[in-house]
Amino acid sequence: MWRNHTTIQRQLSILVSLSVAVVMMLMVVYNYLAQANSNKEQQISAMSRVLELERQQLDDYISELRTFSLQLRNNSEFMSILTQTTPLDYEQRQIIENALKAIFYSRRDLLTYDLYLINIDTCFSMNSKLRKVSTSENITALNFAGYDQFTSKPDFCSIMQDEGDGFLSITRGIVNSPQDTLLAVVRFTVNDDIISSMSQSHIAQGEYLCLVDERENIYYSGIDLDSESMPSRLTDLSVESSSFSTKINGIDMLCISAKSNYSLYLAALKPKAVINAYLNTTRNLSIVLGIALAMFAMLLVIYWVRFITTPLSELAHRLRSVGSGNFKTKAHLEGSYEIIGLSEDVNNMIESVNTLIESTYIAELNERTAKLVALEAQMNPHFLFNTLQAISTQAIVNKQEGIYKMVTALAGILRYTIRGGNLTTLDTELDNIEKYLMLQQARFGDKLTYELIVDAGLRELNVPKLGVLSLAENSIVHGFTNDVDTIHVKIQCSVLHSNVYLSVSDSGYGIRPDKIEELRVALDKPTTFNPQNIGLTNLASRLKLLYNGSARIKITSSDAPRQTKITMIIPLEVMKNVQSTDH
Repeated sequence: MWRNHTTIQRQLSILVSLSVAVVMMLMVVYNYLAQANSNKEQQISAMSRVLELERQQLDDYISELRTFSLQLRNNSEFMSILTQTTPLDYEQRQIIENALKAIFYSRRDLLTYDLYLINIDTCFSMNSKLRKVSTSENITALNFAGYDQFTSKPDFCSIMQDEGDGFLSITRGIVNSPQDTLLAVVRFTVNDDIISSMSQSHIAQGEYLCLVDERENIYYSGIDLDSESMPSRLTDLSVESSSFSTKINGIDMLCISAKSNYSLYLAALKPKAVINAYLNTTRNLSIVLGIALAMFAMLLVIYWVRFITTPLSELAHRLRSVGSGNFKTKAHLEGSYEIIGLSEDVNNMIESVNTLIESTYIAELNERTAKLVALEAQMNPHFLFNTLQAISTQAIVNKQEGIYKMVTALAGILRYTIRGGNLTTLDTELDNIEKYLMLQQARFGDKLTYELIVDAGLRELNVPKLGVLSLAENSIVHGFTNDVDTIHVKIQCSVLHSNVYLSVSDSGYGIRPDKIEELRVALDKPTTFNPQNIGLTNLASRLKLLYNGSARIKITSSDAPRQTKITMIIPLEVMKNVQSTDH
């Protein structure tokens, strides 16, 4: 890995510097998001306050227009003319025209003003272009624009969008109070001065002002807006005011809407790009400041890392000197309490290692001396072998062939047991087993019989030395009791399912079930010492060491037929890979 090829100074510098950089970037991002959210809330609050004032202003303006539509009713001469059904004379016409002019010139926002007299089917009109009164006759009430709208109102007054160049069209019916008989209709249109003045303040803030009704008719819009691109939430009747994000003509907008008392909706639209313009500047400044602070912090981190780790680098240099064989060097470092303690511990370790090396050198000398003594001790068994050889010679001279075979077998077994090595071939192991069983037959006679069954090709395999022999000895030692007259020992070596089975079974006394369970526990933990099971536990330990825990011992015992069987199970491939250490 890369860290195995870099110094701890560089690793710490990179780690801490990256941590500082990540923290700084997270702070910049968090600050930007917090400012963005705060700025959005401030924008919504400011736009909502302004829009609420404009809504009140619009409601006051419409209320004023509704009141203005009733001014003719205050003229008594005019009201007396309305009730007659005969054509008007010149004087009556002058009264009506003068009243119309007085009303028209009283306001600057009027574009047209129409007065329709129901009883005589005559309409008096005036507009801002001609600035004189014109008369039209034979106009029925049903053909009068907006007749259905204002007659359906309780107060005979309706406010609609002007279909011409005007802003609003107000229609008012003048009725005879006792009978509610419609006598005349007043209709006038006003320009968009009031909404335009409102829009100018929004334009200065980068916003767009819109006015629509509940049927999504657009009265005014500072941006290209139609019924398809208009947000549906703008005319939500369930709320008095709302704020939400929308997209108009591909531009992300923040929309604030407010509902007037006359079912009109004022909406302020502000592009999010305008809202975020200030944030972008703040963000860029934050990024630059964050980078500058991060670089300063990194330089400070590198300096402190070097200051802290320099003693460790010196200590590593001294340890390399120790590794080259210089055990006289001493480390005297300063910097912190831990560094000083580590320096003292390293000095103690170097001294201990030096002492250990000297002790090991002395131990090696003692071991070589012990080997020489052991070589001398090996001369003693030769006396025993020579004595057995002399006995066998005397047996031949005296024609004691049985004694000769027994002495020769005993010498072979003795030579086999003291020979070094952990492994031997199965053929050698079986040969010594036959010698051992021959000696036991000389003792027990016909009471002991045995048989060997070995699969072809197994005799050259390496097996644990004295392993099968110890199982055979165990069968005879524990199989013969006062209740057993004869015993048959069966030694079988076979291969099954890629495992080698080396088993020794006997027809002796057998093993109690509780004793079998005790043996199994002991064999599972062969390190547990039990004097009664030392042979089997020793064999189990050897198997675990020789075959890395892949070999095991299995014990079974039955009464019908009487049989005790102990089996070594070793994987064939593992057995082939273990090399012989027999010499």
